[in-house]
Amino acid sequence: MEVFNMKKIFVLILFMLLIAMPALAREKVELSLDEATRMAISQSFDIQMAKLDAQIAGTDELSAKSLYDLILSVEATYQKDKSKKTTTILGTQSQDNIYNIGLSQTLPTGTTVEIGWNNARSATNSSFATSSVTHESVYEAVLTQDLGRNLFGIQDRGDIKVRLIDIENAEYNSLDRIEALMVSVQKAYVDVVLHQEFVRIEEEMLQTAKTLYDIQKDKIENGLIEKAELIASESNYLKREGEVKLARSRLEEKKNVLKLLLALGKDDELMITDHFSSLNGEENYSTSIKKAFEHRVDYKRKRNELEAEDIKVKMTRQNLWPEINLMATYERNGLGDGFTDARDDITENDNPNYIVGISLAFPLQNRDARAKHRAQKFQKAKLIESAKKLEREIVLSVTDKVRNANVLAEIVSSRSKVADLESQKLEEEDKRFSRGRSDTDMLIRFQEDAIEAKRLDVNAKYDYSAALIDLRRAEGSLLKHFWEEEF
Repeated sequence: MEVFNMKKIFVLILFMLLIAMPALAREKVELSLDEATRMAISQSFDIQMAKLDAQIAGTDELSAKSLYDLILSVEATYQKDKSKKTTTILGTQSQDNIYNIGLSQTLPTGTTVEIGWNNARSATNSSFATSSVTHESVYEAVLTQDLGRNLFGIQDRGDIKVRLIDIENAEYNSLDRIEALMVSVQKAYVDVVLHQEFVRIEEEMLQTAKTLYDIQKDKIENGLIEKAELIASESNYLKREGEVKLARSRLEEKKNVLKLLLALGKDDELMITDHFSSLNGEENYSTSIKKAFEHRVDYKRKRNELEAEDIKVKMTRQNLWPEINLMATYERNGLGDGFTDARDDITENDNPNYIVGISLAFPLQNRDARAKHRAQKFQKAKLIESAKKLEREIVLSVTDKVRNANVLAEIVSSRSKVADLESQKLEEEDKRFSRGRSDTDMLIRFQEDAIEAKRLDVNAKYDYSAALIDLRRAEGSLLKHFWEEEF
């Protein structure tokens, strides 16, 4: 019998542990608004993808500068020729070996420099050949300089500058997305705060409704009230009970939205520690506009686009020039029975070979270059107008958001007073009710007025907090405050 009881106790303990395990596994996450924003930066899936997009674009910097890479070239060929000849003078067979090595590089001045060491071995059984086997070794240096369209490398440097600007703008695009995601996180956070307040209000009113219902049940038993008043108080209590359940469900929905943005698990328990933004005084128009022009990444991106467009105009203007290329080659060769002899002969004997040349190509009408240059100038003018429009949009947007924040601050102050007055009114009505000078319907109506005033109050605080977030976004100061990482 005792063994049987022990088994029952063991099973009961095991059952309780199984029930408790999910609760034990839940991790409590306490977060302020700033902590939630920083967590999003480090954990949000969308923000991590935005970072990777910028890093991918950043790799193009190496590609842009690859124009100036030092290039090593190596060549080795072998040919053995036993084909039939038209004359016996050429012999019946020949063999050629070529081994070349060289380095070449384009410099920022637009100069291409090449140096090489070329070696050739020729063997033949022709009886007319001076030597059956000959070796030739050649040192050469070749310099090419563009003196026209790419004068001193202006086109090459321009291309690289434009690509680097594009890379920086890609980073700005990612930062813009990241700041937008910060806004989403902060608004989701204050949305949770809003619904927590709704739950608190509904729970308070549920307790008030329950107290009224309990009082009415006692009174009906003592014959002090009519049944209609009991029904009214019970209906009010059940209504309040349903509202609490609905408010709690909506709160969980809002928490799940925030969890997704923070890349948290569904079993993590969020503990929101901040409340709505406090009233910080009137927002200043000129200060906010100044911040916007200093920090907004879309404005920085537009300025970069103007810089890139200016470079493109200069490049297309340079294309109006003819193609002029200066080429200079210096060679020294040596001959010998072996590669070593041929190489030594280069320095032992003065046998240089100089080549200097210049080439010029110029379309006499040059319509394509002139059309592209004209189109680029129009494109720059269009971009200037676009920049002016963006400046105007920034000023108007910031102005609207400053005004909106200031108006909502006044509404918060007003509605908080209304909520306090409605609470006082309910309290006074409750005193009248307790003295028998009011009825159930009137008290319930006053409760509804108090609930509505409190809802309007927390809604106004939510709107004000959201307006401040929108204003910080318009200023670009949200990103400035939280973003410390460099791509």
